[in-house]
Amino acid sequence: MVSSDQLPGLAADLVRSRVDLIVTGLDPETRAARRATDSIPIVVLASTDPVGNGFCREPQRPGGNVTGLTYDAGLQVAGKRIEILKEAIPKLKSVGFFFNPNSLGLARTCGSGRRRRLPSA
Repeated sequence: MVSSDQLPGLAADLVRSRVDLIVTGLDPETRAARRATDSIPIVVLASTDPVGNGFCREPQRPGGNVTGLTYDAGLQVAGKRIEILKEAIPKLKSVGFFFNPNSLGLARTCGSGRRRRLPSA
């Protein structure tokens, strides 16, 4: 297992290896890669808050060298996800979101321990 304090060195190794693209898993890896390079493209598999973490200016037009996916896609996308679940499980009546409330992006979308009605699609 890799500790978070090893990530900057590993990211620097990738940059020195002159890779064409860096794929990161979560925010800590993305942060380390972003600090290691501003020229190699970085694709994020799952960020909690790409704007808040400084990976991009806005999700629709990220700019810079970081792009990818986010958990926090807003309530409209959350509603669409529920719609897809309802199609897959027609008897679905309720859905519980279980997440770390310290993950700011997710807390902003789902609320902090509160019930919230998702928009119907």
